[in-house]
Amino acid sequence: MAKKVFIWIGSVLMAGYVLFAMMLYGRQQKELRVQKVYIQVKDSVDYPYVTSKEISRLLKENQLEVIDKKLKEVDLSHMERVIEKHSMVKNAECSLSPAGHLCVKIEQRIPVLRIYVAGGNTFFLDQEGKRMTINRRVAVDVPVALVQRTDSLNMANLFELACLISKDDFWDAMIAQIVLDSSGKYSLIPRLGELEIKMGKAENMEFKLRALRSFFEEALPKLGWDRYRSINLEFGNQIVCTKK
Repeated sequence: MAKKVFIWIGSVLMAGYVLFAMMLYGRQQKELRVQKVYIQVKDSVDYPYVTSKEISRLLKENQLEVIDKKLKEVDLSHMERVIEKHSMVKNAECSLSPAGHLCVKIEQRIPVLRIYVAGGNTFFLDQEGKRMTINRRVAVDVPVALVQRTDSLNMANLFELACLISKDDFWDAMIAQIVLDSSGKYSLIPRLGELEIKMGKAENMEFKLRALRSFFEEALPKLGWDRYRSINLEFGNQIVCTKK
C-alpha cells in the first residue's frame, strides 16, 4: 500500500513539474526575440536570379526587419506575401525556430523564354508558362522569341516549343531565337552561323525536332555545316534544304 502511495505521489510531482516547465517555457517563448535571420534561395548556383542580399533589402524597404523583435510580434504570413510580390520569386516560406532564428526559404521562378513583341513590349515566360516582368539587373540566358501577337494560343505554342528546347541539352545549347511570323509559322535561329530552320505551323514539334537532330548529327557533318542557308521541316516527313 505504501509503495502505491509513493508511486502516486511521485506521479503527481512529475506531472506538476512538467506543467510548471511548460508554463515557464511558454512564458520564455513569449519574451524571446529574433537573434538571427537566415535566407536560403533554392538552386541559387544554377539560377542566380534572386539573392539573399536582395531579399534582405526587400524586407528592409517594407519595414520588416525583425532582429531583436519578439517572436510573437513577427507576422510570417505578411512577410511571405511581401517577398512573393518579387517578380522572380515563385514561393516563400518563413518560419521561426525556438532559438530565435528566422528562416526564409525562397523558390525562384525560372524563365525559359524571353518574348519580344512587335511594338517594343518584352517579358519572360517561366517554367509554368506564366509571364514575368524583366529585372534588368539580371542577365538571363534563354532563347528569345520574336512575335507579332501575344494571344493565348500563340503563347501556349511558344511555351510548349520553349520547353522542348530547354529540356534538351542539345537544343538548349544551339537555339538562340524563335521567330513567329504573322501567318503562324515558326522558325528557329541557331546561336552560330546564318542558318534558318523553318518549323512551319505549331504541329508535331517534338517529332520535327527529333528528325532535325538526326539530320544535324548524321547528315550535316558529311554535307558541311555551312552548305545551307535554310532547312525546312514543313513538308511532312521531308527535310528540304536550300543551298547558300
